Amino acid sequence: MLHTPAPPGWRLLSRLEKSMQYLRRYGSLGIASLLACLLIGVGVIASSNAGARAVLSGIQGQVTEGPIRPLDIDGQPNSAPLAGVVVVVKQNGVEVARQTTDKNGDYKISVAPGAYQVVRQRVSGSFRFPRPPAAQTATVTASQYTTVNLSYDTGIR
Repeated sequence: MLHTPAPPGWRLLSRLEKSMQYLRRYGSLGIASLLACLLIGVGVIASSNAGARAVLSGIQGQVTEGPIRPLDIDGQPNSAPLAGVVVVVKQNGVEVARQTTDKNGDYKISVAPGAYQVVRQRVSGSFRFPRPPAAQTATVTASQYTTVNLSYDTGIR
């Protein structure tokens, strides 16, 4: 099998994305890390002009669970963000990416343009509830993130 090397900007983009994930997770970066992010960003732009292709599209959304109480109360949502859920993205039945939701139930997964399935995943440690939603289809277009929100059923009635 012939090995094709990654485009020059790919490694730089990966480092930039990792730095941004660290920033989202821990809320701050040191001055040196922030400067590195900026320099890496400039390197990605320069190398992308030289033929490297950065992934600027994907799937994003929020995972919630509900209902969280048996009766609706006017003006109050009857669902809550679901943190720690693994969101799996497949293309033609093959897993291409996965990410765990943050404390707000949010996720953002970078993938190339195309048709994908966002598949259900059971919450770890649960047998019946909350029930995962059915798989959803998402069409990703260039330079855009497609929103796919997932709602788990708690079984509360």
